[in-house]
Amino acid sequence: MASEFDVVITGGMVYNGDDGESKRADVGLKGDKIAAVGNLSRAKASRRINAQGMAVAPGLIDAHTHSDLSALFAPLAENRLYAGVTTEIGGNCGFAAGPILEEHKAQFLEHYEGLEIVWRTQGEFFTHLEKAGSAVNHAFLVGLGTIRRNAMAGDHARSATPKEVAKMRNLIAAEVEAGAVGVSSGLIYPPGCFASKEEIAEVVSVIGGRNLPYATHMRSEGDKLMEAVEEALYIAETANCPLHISHMKANGKRNWWKMDLLRAWWEKRSSRRVRVTADRYPYCAGHTSLDTIMPQWTYNGGPKEEVKRLRDEATWQKIKDEILADTADEDRWSEIGIGAVFHGEHKRFEGMRLSAVASVMGLDPLDAARSLILADDTRTMAMFFSMNEEAMREIFTWDGVVVGSDSSVRAPEGPSAVGFPHPRTFGTTGKVLRLIAREEKHLATGEAIAKMTGQVADIFGLKKRGRIAEGYFADVVIFDPASVADKATYESPSEYTIGVRDVFVNGTAVLEGRRPTGAKPGRVLRSGE
Repeated sequence: MASEFDVVITGGMVYNGDDGESKRADVGLKGDKIAAVGNLSRAKASRRINAQGMAVAPGLIDAHTHSDLSALFAPLAENRLYAGVTTEIGGNCGFAAGPILEEHKAQFLEHYEGLEIVWRTQGEFFTHLEKAGSAVNHAFLVGLGTIRRNAMAGDHARSATPKEVAKMRNLIAAEVEAGAVGVSSGLIYPPGCFASKEEIAEVVSVIGGRNLPYATHMRSEGDKLMEAVEEALYIAETANCPLHISHMKANGKRNWWKMDLLRAWWEKRSSRRVRVTADRYPYCAGHTSLDTIMPQWTYNGGPKEEVKRLRDEATWQKIKDEILADTADEDRWSEIGIGAVFHGEHKRFEGMRLSAVASVMGLDPLDAARSLILADDTRTMAMFFSMNEEAMREIFTWDGVVVGSDSSVRAPEGPSAVGFPHPRTFGTTGKVLRLIAREEKHLATGEAIAKMTGQVADIFGLKKRGRIAEGYFADVVIFDPASVADKATYESPSEYTIGVRDVFVNGTAVLEGRRPTGAKPGRVLRSGE
């Protein structure tokens, strides 16, 4: 006679991922679903797992990732498994793996040199990723930057024509039909930085009324923070879709006081015409391209044109003057850490502060940054230590703020392992459970879990995910609530989170006793499924 369950997890404290409550119960898995929650002591099972003293929770959902392409290079997603993450939301900050129109492929590949593209649309990428296999689930947003780059044949500092707007709308509609779970923008990056709020609202309105979110890396997270949140709200309300603010923060010491303004704005969000949510990582340094220190006009025309401007001495002097005119804090250069460097001679600078790099090079900090950026064809990454610790902790207590690492899957070796990552790549969920919940008690453990499971699933419309409940997909994590902790630091960022023992994705074990099984049961989660 066949067993009633494939797996029964016994004796653990079960967190449902919904209201933060926990209860002692058994969890029965059958196929790819949770078949029962309760007393299963007499049930027949092919396998029993003792979870005495452990927490049993829904697999954690990372609300903000950039694993679109790295998922192909790190299919076992080891950094996620050790962190208890079973699902990622990709396609953030306006960047996605498609569409890549054949007529504009050359302009697109300027940003992804050496990558073999065997798909044209994001929907085709979904199929390609499924065939390649993944240990974790992936859901993706449509990236407005990618859409604009294709529709306008490059990164152009001008308004889109009516014909180009129509093309962008059509491209988005097609990707949403293929299963994208919303639309994202990155308004400090090209080409998103060149789009007006009116253009963005008109383009995004193609998803209006479908309850798919507009997720935005806002146009400013510092000097014009409040103007940026109002712009984001204008776009979402005009487009008639929920608003999700990516990695919400007040950047730069001179802007830390604006957290009071942001909090007051947030507290009024229930009066808005659309749902407003946000994500945040538990660190006070951002991580993005080093060339974001440059004026936005520098990016006009794409990376090749940017390089030409940086090489031209007269133009470079103009760029320097503009940066320095906006830099009141002389300590700024010691607050920038160098991340991934791709030029062999300069890889020794990974992990160093820009001020120290400048000293070694015998240059001023901006000229040192220029040297790195040019040697890397604009790809150098950096960490910006610009946020307030107290505000970071507080923001996790805000209703509607969930957890997102703003990072990618990584393997121990291979293309995804290059560079010097931000510790959030390995430590985000562990740090939330350790610091924000267990040690400082800003959140109860169940509340922290809900911000990494059910609440994220609700924001992005993931059906039957993010909760321990009968009929839900069997994404389950078993961890020790007393010892789960991040080990990644800025100095040693590639350290796995500890305390997570077992992980199931769609009913299949992907981590057993802290050992990856090599299984790849992950799926691409499409909207409406």
